[in-house]
This record gives sequence, structure tokens and C-alpha cells, in this order.
Amino acid sequence: MLRILVFVLCCCGIANALSLQEAIMLTLQNNQSIKEQEFLLQESKASYKTYQSPFYPSFNLNYGALKSNRIQRVDKKTSGNFGGNLQYNLFNGFSDIYALKSAKALMESQNYQLEATREDVILLVKSAYIDVLRQEQNVRIAEQSKTLLEEQRRQNADFYRVGLIQKNDLLKIEVELNNTLQNLLTYKSALNYALRNLERYIKMQITKESLEALNIKDMDLEFNALKVDMLQNRSELLFIDKIIESKRYLTQSAKGNFLPEVEVIGAYTRFGDDYKLRGREGVYNDETNEHVDNVACFLKPGVIALASCHDKDDVQHQLYLQDLEYLKKQKDAKGRKLEIIEIETPSDLRMTKKEADGLVLTDAIKRPEGNRLAGSYINFYQSDKFVIVPKFNHPLDDNAYRILKDFYQDKDVIQLESREILLGGGNIHCVTNQIPKEK
Repeated sequence: MLRILVFVLCCCGIANALSLQEAIMLTLQNNQSIKEQEFLLQESKASYKTYQSPFYPSFNLNYGALKSNRIQRVDKKTSGNFGGNLQYNLFNGFSDIYALKSAKALMESQNYQLEATREDVILLVKSAYIDVLRQEQNVRIAEQSKTLLEEQRRQNADFYRVGLIQKNDLLKIEVELNNTLQNLLTYKSALNYALRNLERYIKMQITKESLEALNIKDMDLEFNALKVDMLQNRSELLFIDKIIESKRYLTQSAKGNFLPEVEVIGAYTRFGDDYKLRGREGVYNDETNEHVDNVACFLKPGVIALASCHDKDDVQHQLYLQDLEYLKKQKDAKGRKLEIIEIETPSDLRMTKKEADGLVLTDAIKRPEGNRLAGSYINFYQSDKFVIVPKFNHPLDDNAYRILKDFYQDKDVIQLESREILLGGGNIHCVTNQIPKEK
């Protein structure tokens, strides 16, 4: 509406007299200080919204990839992981609540600051408008005085010529007329300055004839009532009150840092052997790039041995289930389903400090104390007459020996301590190779 009014007034050259209210509207439309405070209010509203963010859950996604000059897994030199987490704060000492209240008080204070700026601008426009009317009235009075004194001077000149008055009386009128002329020039200059001052606010040219006179009404004002109303509603005072209120909330928010925080966090991460996101398979923490001889091997056609783990709390359990489900769906060369013989894998093999200190490492993978060893009884060697099975001095050694002895009844099953091989990764099958007999 204000834009339309400005456009009409500019096009018509202010055909009608400019009222005080129209001058105020034009000034409010063009004043840069008001525009600045309006932008600051928008900024404080946006800032208030940011303080609402702690009351919403946060969700993060992340993906990372590692590339090495050494083959890590499944003949790949890269590995990647993809994950996400959902986080929600249940309690943080009420810091977020008080911080939000502080931001709200600041936003309200900025609104009062805008209103105070508007009221100051309105006061300036009213003062400039009234000043124009006052100076115009002074000019009009001075012109009337000039006219009266000029008439009186003509009369006194006639009276002096006929001897009715003395020359001093004539000179007195001349002095008064000169003073009035001087005052008239001063009032006209003041009127011109007042007009330019009002133009500076409304951003357009005006003349004294274009201003509408004010209709002043008598008002019954009581000082104490005005004082109370000012203290309760004056924008500058309300602005200061909100600033103080904001600081009080900030103090309460800072005290919340001494209280514990309660958060609910849900996270999920999936690992992959390459940049493609796919699941890992094999023996956990295996350093052999998932060589199959650590996971499964054929005992004879159609019969396969699988490294198993039935401890549901062990990370190896899920890997074992993946392998088992895969093998159950496979068939041998003759189309028969595979017979699967499970051999339990030791899950609590750890590198001791003595073993870690005794290793000589070059560019190999670090092997610190307590590192889990990927021990597997599947990593055995078999020939025509005997089978050499790993031994880790673990309670499951006898179980592995018994299963393989029952299966290879026509061969000697020998169990050899192979922990030293395991410290470097892999086992007996990894360090041996079959040489077929010439026919």
C-alpha cells in the first residue's frame, strides 16, 4: 500500500496538499535506519530458529575409503565403509531450553528496537513538518507586519511634511520597518531550511503551499498518567528489559554445563572390501586377504569342511552364518548338494606381549599385544597317506583332531603346534604346497 501511495504522489506531483500522516508514511517507507533494523529483526528470527535445532534429532551419514599400495582383501587394494547415526539429546542441564529463551528475548528486544527507531523517525518527521508550518506562519506574520509598517511610514511621512509629527517619530517607524524586513529575510531562510529538512526525510521535493495545515485539538493531559504510560510502553525501555532478560537466561544456560547430559544414539556401519558397499566374509581379522584355505576346504568330492562359530556374541558368528547359507545353496560338479562338516574355530586366541615384542616387522601389518589371531583348523595339509592339522594349545584342538580323524580313517592325522605360523598370518596350508606324483 505504501509503494502505491509513493508512486501516485510522485506521478501526480502531489496534486493535493501533503498531510502529516502521508509525510510519515513516506518517511517510514524510505528511511534506511528502519530498513537496517528490519533486516536485523529478520536475522534475530533466523537465529532463534537455529536455537530450536537441539530439540530435533540429528542424522549423519558418512562414507570412507582407504587405498593402499598393498593388497588388503580379496586381491583389492582398497577398502571402504558406509555408516550413519541417529542422535537425540534427552537432557543437557536445561542449557538448550534457557538458550532458546534467551534467543527469543533477543528477538523480542530487536522488535522493540525497530519500534523505537520508527518512533524516533516519526518524531523527527513531525518536528520537521511542524517546523515548516511554524516558519511559514512566521513569514506570513512578518509580511503582514511589513505591510502595516510600510503603510504607517507613508502616513507618518505625510504628517511630517505638514508638521504634525517630529522627525524622530518618522525615523522610529523607519527603524521598525528595517527590523521587520530583516526578520522577514531570516524567517524565509528558516522556512527554506525547514522545507529542505522535511524533503530529506520524505525523499521528494515540496513547497510550503503543498503542506496541509494541522488541526490542533486541545487535550486534557495529566503528567503522572503520561509518565506511567511511558514507563510501561516506551520501546527503548522495553528493549533494555528484554536485553536484561536474555542475559539472565544465558546465565541459567551456562549453569547447565555443570550437569550431566543424556543422549540416545543409534549407529550403523557397513564395511566393504572395495569402494562398492558389500559385506565381508571369511575369518574375522584374517590377514591372508580372505584366502579360502582358512575358511573352507574339500575333504573329498561333495564333502566340504567349514570353519564355524556358534557363539552368537562373537563377531565371527555372523560371518560363519553367511558362509553356511551360501554353501547350502551350492552343488558339486555332479549336481549334488554339498555335505558340510563344521569345525569350530577358536575365537579367544590373542597375541601375548612376549610374542608381539619378538616379531621383526618391516612393512607388514602391525601386530600389537592383545591382537586377535585368525586361527582356523581348516588351514591343514593333506597328502595321500597323512593329514597335518594345526594345533594352538586350545581346548578346541581335540575337537578338530577327532573330526578329521573320524573322516580320514585311512590316513594318519598328525596335529602340530603351529602358533608361530599364525603369528605371521595364515597356517600350515599357507606355507606348504602339494607336488603331484609323476605317472
